[in-house]
Amino acid sequence: MEKILHNILGEIKTLSSDMAGLKKDVAELKADVTGLKKDVAKLKTDIVIVKSRLDEHHAILTALEHRTEEHSAQMTALSENIDYIKGDITRINKRLDYQLAEIAITQEVALLKKAN
Repeated sequence: MEKILHNILGEIKTLSSDMAGLKKDVAELKADVTGLKKDVAKLKTDIVIVKSRLDEHHAILTALEHRTEEHSAQMTALSENIDYIKGDITRINKRLDYQLAEIAITQEVALLKKAN
């Protein structure tokens, strides 16, 4: 019977030792969970900051896209104006050529009349 009690006492000591180890493991896990909670809280804060910056960047990009569309429209208008001006210059040059030809003919006629 004493041997059985001795065995039981040994088992109790082993269980007690195992319980102490488990308590230590649980304490370490609690510390790890606390650290993880802090890390997650920091990540959440970082995500809020990143989202805020992303929203700012999106607003800037939208403004730049709008400005680009405006500039594109202005460039198209300028191109059309330049084409119109080129047409005007071509017509003016043709009129000038015609006027110069008329002046030359008039001068030749005047010279011929003078010569006769």
